[in-house]
Amino acid sequence: MDNSNQQDPPAGTPEGSIPIDPDVGFAPHITDDFLDSYGESSVFVTAAVDCLTYRFVRVLVKAGKLPQEHHTPQYGTPEMREALEQLLSKLASCGMDKPPVVLMRSAVGRSEPRAFQDAAGAILGVGLVGNWFRELEHENYSGARSLLVAH
Repeated sequence: MDNSNQQDPPAGTPEGSIPIDPDVGFAPHITDDFLDSYGESSVFVTAAVDCLTYRFVRVLVKAGKLPQEHHTPQYGTPEMREALEQLLSKLASCGMDKPPVVLMRSAVGRSEPRAFQDAAGAILGVGLVGNWFRELEHENYSGARSLLVAH
């Protein structure tokens, strides 16, 4: 990935920060390894991009850095993002520290592409997480939700 057109970050920006454009979102920052690991047409990849972008924009809106009516770029359906949000909530309630950060680190190459899935499996069980991913990829969002509710 060519980063030669990126500007230097503002003074005081923490080392390793990623300059996210709220009008574009996380899509340009998803690594090839993450895409290769799940597949470019993966519902999970699309949901991850949308979820991370949505959360980032909400933080900026709450901080008053973007107007309330700012359009958040989304590549998939709201149901895709909501299904992933449900998994993140379940992981948080079961003790994972900052599940969205674990997801982001996997997606942008700060950790291994499957680190998020592995961490989720360690908390909820590999079988449940594998089944959840299968339901998500088949766009069976109610099935994915049911797995989390039953746990």
